[in-house]
Amino acid sequence: MPWHCPACSTVIRHSEVEERPVAHERYRCHVCRLTLNFDEQSSKLVIEEFESDHYIQPDVPKPARRLPTPLDDRRKMRRKSA
Repeated sequence: MPWHCPACSTVIRHSEVEERPVAHERYRCHVCRLTLNFDEQSSKLVIEEFESDHYIQPDVPKPARRLPTPLDDRRKMRRKSA
């Protein structure tokens, strides 16, 4: 009996000799790359919990940039008056 990934329904290959996947062995879906474990109570492959070291904190927002105030360009004033 073929076993399927619970996320993408791809067939997960395990030992063709054994009828069921091994309970304490990890399997991996080659399509969605999730690590799967066999749950004996429900007789299904389940997605393994994500490890906490994969958590990425959101970037700290940068403070708003302030543009410098324009300098009084006196050369422009001379050109306009000439």
